[in-house]
Amino acid sequence: MPKHDRPGLNIRGNSDHPDPEQRRIERILSNLAPTPFTLHVPKVLEGDYRGYGGVMKFSSVESLLQGIKFKEPERQQEIFTMKGIDALRAGRVITKSITDKSNHFIWFGGHSAQYGSLWHQLVIQSAQVAKFVQNPDAAQALMETVRYRIYHDVGPENPNTSLREPDYIQMLLWIRDSLLATRKQ
Repeated sequence: MPKHDRPGLNIRGNSDHPDPEQRRIERILSNLAPTPFTLHVPKVLEGDYRGYGGVMKFSSVESLLQGIKFKEPERQQEIFTMKGIDALRAGRVITKSITDKSNHFIWFGGHSAQYGSLWHQLVIQSAQVAKFVQNPDAAQALMETVRYRIYHDVGPENPNTSLREPDYIQMLLWIRDSLLATRKQ
C-alpha cells in the first residue's frame, strides 16, 4: 500500500467517517449529495425534441448522470428531480445492461451522444462545475480538501460507469484549484 503524506478523504454519500467534519466534507462532495443546480441548454428548434432545453434543474449531480441515460424527456425529468440515491438506482438498470459502449447513447438537451464520448464527459464536467458554483457550502468543502488526499472508493467499479474514479477526482481537483485561484483574486 502506498504511503501518503496527507490524510485521505473518501468521497461517498454514505460516509461514516468518525470525525464529523470529515464526514460532512465526504458527503457533500459526493455526486449523491442534495446540491441542486441548473444548467442553461439551448432550446431545440426542430425534430422530436422541439422546445426541449432552456433552464434545466437537477437535484444532484447523480440525478443528471443517471437521467441522461434515458431517451424519453418525461423519464429524464423524473430522474433529474430524484434524490441522488434514487436516481442511482433508476439508472443502474441501464448501466448494468451495457455490453458495448459504442451501442449506447446519452441524451441531453435534445441531443444524443455516444456513451463515454467527449461530449458525454463535457456534460458531466458542466454539471460538476455548476454544483460547486451554485452551492457555496459544497464549494467551501471542496476548497477545504487542499489539506487532504481525496479519493472515491465505493468498492469494485462497474466497467461501464460514466464517471471513472480517476476522472472524477481529477475533475474535482481542477474545480478546487479554480475556486482557490478565483478566491485569491
